[in-house]
Amino acid sequence: MKRREEILKRLKKINAIPGAGVTVINLLQNPDFDVNDLISRIEFDASLTSNVLRMANSSMYGYSGTTGSLKEAVVRLGANNIYKMVVASVVAPVARQSIRGYDLPAGELWLHAASTAVGIEKIALHMNIKLPNYAFTAGILHDIGKIAIGTLLEVDDEPIRFLLRRKRYSFEVAEEKVLGINHAEAGAILLKSWNFPEEIVDAVRWHHEPSKASGDSTVVELLHLADSFSMMGGFGNGKDGLYYKLDSDVFEKYGIKNNKAEEIIASITLALEELKDCYEIDFSLGGKTDVTECSSC
Repeated sequence: MKRREEILKRLKKINAIPGAGVTVINLLQNPDFDVNDLISRIEFDASLTSNVLRMANSSMYGYSGTTGSLKEAVVRLGANNIYKMVVASVVAPVARQSIRGYDLPAGELWLHAASTAVGIEKIALHMNIKLPNYAFTAGILHDIGKIAIGTLLEVDDEPIRFLLRRKRYSFEVAEEKVLGINHAEAGAILLKSWNFPEEIVDAVRWHHEPSKASGDSTVVELLHLADSFSMMGGFGNGKDGLYYKLDSDVFEKYGIKNNKAEEIIASITLALEELKDCYEIDFSLGGKTDVTECSSC
């Protein structure tokens, strides 16, 4: 319990993500948002403005010629692409730091976050499921709690390793046994303190245990699958990567077999390649496809 209290205190000291980005995210949640209002709010932040223009001039959107006009860039990209870019822009500085307690060098947590967010969309596309906007955000943020717990694991992770070896616990269960809290709960508490919507908080909280989610289960289940595929693909795995248990009911519900898993991981890899410049992803950190650990496939 002492360690849980220590982690809860640590969570209170983590700065919220920049307000301009959150303002734009909240604005884009409204389907009737005013475009001029959106532009004025993006202009308020030099980093967001730069990222929108860079994305609009990316070859992947197929426009000839470059633009320096923010208004034209907004028209080129559309609300959904701007939403995803803004989410990525405000979270990336936090997620790019090294998390040594999980053996995650700088950039690895970000790679895993981006691959999971892209993975949710790819799975939904394969299953012909229409996703709400917040699913991408939940994917980007699902492991944010590792930032608070990582320092404690760096000092002493032997009790967790002991439980993994002797009890065969899943990693988040071992975390909870030793620390009184796991990274999923820590992330949910952090996001709630930052006033993120309850749907995102719930998805992050239960991404390893989707059957416990209280709301709409679809996003939580797809987040569980995307997180699993991201780990199978080797995108930003730390020392915990091989110690999570897959929910066989979720894999069965969506008809995931080995060939389907390989197909989805390949589509995630391709999407990351296309987005690596826009999201500043160091692709050399991951991408070793291996579905042999998928015991549920």
